[in-house]
Amino acid sequence: MSYSVILLFLVGIIYLPFLGNGFVADDIAGILHNPGLGNFSSVLQAKLSFLRPLLYYLTYHLAGYNPAWFRLPSVMFHAGSVLMVFLLVSRLTIKRIGFLAAALFAVHPLVTESVIWISAGSYPMYSFFFLTALYLYISASSKRKLYIASLLFFILSLLSSEKAVVFPLVLTGWQMVFGKNKNMFRKLAPFYLLSLIYTVLFLGGVGGRYESFRSNYQEVTDYNPFFRIPVAVTTYLELFFSPTLISLYHTKLVSVGEYLVRAAAFLGVVAVLVGSFKKNKYIFFWLGFFLITLIPTLTSFRVNTFLAERYVYLGSVGLFACLGYFLNWFTGRFMRQSALMILTGLIVVLGVGSQWRNSQWRNQKLFAAVSAGKSPLSVQPHLDLAAVYSEEKNYKSAQDELKQAIELFPTNAEYHEKLGDSYFLDKRYDLAFFSYKQALQIDPGREHVYENMKRLYAILNISP
Repeated sequence: MSYSVILLFLVGIIYLPFLGNGFVADDIAGILHNPGLGNFSSVLQAKLSFLRPLLYYLTYHLAGYNPAWFRLPSVMFHAGSVLMVFLLVSRLTIKRIGFLAAALFAVHPLVTESVIWISAGSYPMYSFFFLTALYLYISASSKRKLYIASLLFFILSLLSSEKAVVFPLVLTGWQMVFGKNKNMFRKLAPFYLLSLIYTVLFLGGVGGRYESFRSNYQEVTDYNPFFRIPVAVTTYLELFFSPTLISLYHTKLVSVGEYLVRAAAFLGVVAVLVGSFKKNKYIFFWLGFFLITLIPTLTSFRVNTFLAERYVYLGSVGLFACLGYFLNWFTGRFMRQSALMILTGLIVVLGVGSQWRNSQWRNQKLFAAVSAGKSPLSVQPHLDLAAVYSEEKNYKSAQDELKQAIELFPTNAEYHEKLGDSYFLDKRYDLAFFSYKQALQIDPGREHVYENMKRLYAILNISP
């Protein structure tokens, strides 16, 4: 059986049984309750990275609100990315290492969020185009058609996500390590030009994205790059080696002592990177790949969450390439049968972990409950659970979740308003009145609260 068939089988067995999972988290607002999903104007509004909205538009007109059809492209792009990892690593080393790296990438729990969560589908999408562009560039040599194809796939990657802008840096790293420096600048210039143009256009919309992020997400973490970079990078490494800690919401409160440990660990990673330039160029390239592809998510701009597993989907390829290299060396010290048992056992354990994680995305209620347990400092799981309980008319449970959200962020007027709404529906009018008053003290401009307050005045027979 060929390596490619085995790799596709691994992807299929991990993800296909869960295609029918429901819409969860951002899927609900972005797809299920999105009135413009079937309008082509929603594609045009995306402007630069319009390929994902275009895919939504086409899927909706093909299958309606069927979550399996919205999820299937992510699984397909992940399968394509797995095959590209195999081709890339095999080209730079040997097929055995390429297979190990690709197999681990196929089944590791760290990448499940990007594949099984529909709203994260842009990550396997842009990553597939990114990896394909890299493979074509490496293969091009003097073949002009492959070089042009690499440029086209880079453009597709950019049109899928702004995070592809770092592609020229990866190419530069490859040229430094494996390539021929003759005509290097001329070959790289079109990629840098495209990246620069895209970056300038993208930065023009950062202000609106910042306002949207600030109004929709509550973050308690410092975005100072001297804090964010070592904490985020070492957390991704921690999740890579200990995937039991994976969660959609990573809200971190880091003590001074923990920060110092993480900063030292990050400097250790940098030291390995620098040291490997002369000793092992393969490790240098792939470790550099891991760090470079994280750059767009490590800025001090508050345009994305502090850290997220989907951010490291592409970067993890570099870690899997390094791990595959190490495992090939390590298992080479054992007899063939023993080595095969070790590697098979590792893939099975990781695969079972991924299937378990995928099962937790089955529906919004289960997912929110699991997330609340794993991320006690995150407010969003409590809001999600409150919404589910409200739909079930289980107002007492909804109120308990909203109280926990308020305990985490007591100065958020919206949470007090939601609690007031829940009390109102539960006909606990005195408590609703108190919650609305709290909301107005924080934000006097909430029109919905004023409307409900008027109704409460009449119900409670009191004057304003």
